[in-house]
Amino acid sequence: MSEPASDDAAFGRWAIIILARLAGAAMTVVALLITAERFPAPQWTGYPLVFVGLFVVFMVPQLLARKWRSPSE
Repeated sequence: MSEPASDDAAFGRWAIIILARLAGAAMTVVALLITAERFPAPQWTGYPLVFVGLFVVFMVPQLLARKWRSPSE
């Protein structure tokens, strides 16, 4: 049997999940600014970035949590 993760490891994993959510939210905001032509980039580049940002916000934390889940006994 493996030992449960230490508090330091758990805090690090929690911080990574929070940073992933924040990065995805920031990417989505920038992408929306691009699509609204408020940011100096071609408008078409904003649309894929919106989808990538939303994927990072909603799916990456779940995938990381599933990967780091404690094994069931």
